Amino acid sequence: MNFELNIDIDSKIDPDNLDQEWKQQPHLFHLYAVEHAKRIKEKRETDNRLRREIIDNWDGPKAISESTLTNEVKSHPDMVEAEYQENIWSSYVKAMEMKKAAMENLVKLGTMDYFSIPTASGRQLNREWSKQIEEERVRDKIRDGLNEGRKKSIRGR
Repeated sequence: MNFELNIDIDSKIDPDNLDQEWKQQPHLFHLYAVEHAKRIKEKRETDNRLRREIIDNWDGPKAISESTLTNEVKSHPDMVEAEYQENIWSSYVKAMEMKKAAMENLVKLGTMDYFSIPTASGRQLNREWSKQIEEERVRDKIRDGLNEGRKKSIRGR
């Protein structure tokens, strides 16, 4: 299977297709975890290779100390890149974990009928509320006008 990983696509959730998302999630998580493990292995191999190279090429007056060796390895561009790649793939694995948690929460919300009841936006509610208040004011004015007319007709009798 020739499968290219793309975190921008793989981390998205189609809430209308959760059953398929759930089926794909373990496989996707596995693929990202394997790639992360490869980066960890590459980092260890880079560390070992650089340590050997630095020790073999050390021409200082004394034997190289462990702290100097560690600093030389950590500052080497190959090690910086290896650590960067490990961190990137670690964040991808974390994104897959977050996707799983998000899907679990979508399922929970779905079982609570969160998505089944249409709700109005705040603006729409404000418009409806304003309209209702205005209608009540008009009714009050009409009622007041009718009452005034009745009072005048009663006085005129």
